[in-house]
Amino acid sequence: MTTTAEITKIYTGRNDPDVRVHFADPGGKAIEADIDDTSATTHVRIGGQMQIRYDPEDPVDRVEDANADMSTYSLWLYGIGGVMLLIFAAYGASRLGGRP
Repeated sequence: MTTTAEITKIYTGRNDPDVRVHFADPGGKAIEADIDDTSATTHVRIGGQMQIRYDPEDPVDRVEDANADMSTYSLWLYGIGGVMLLIFAAYGASRLGGRP
């Protein structure tokens, strides 16, 4: 589900900031959750609002920034992994050379 949450705390780190948010589920129950890896497009400030996506079955542990498709860390990890795969594939192809 998607809803609007209020940012109540900001944790700064090496990458995008992590935040604690408060929101209410459809039944009106107040929920507090931490979000790792906010999107670079999300303006993070205490008291500000952000769009979040959460699992109604586990709204505390399964919540994320609705604007974050992939974190910066994930993009770097996939990029480096792809380059390494290409290097190993090229090396393997060169080792086989003209062998039948």
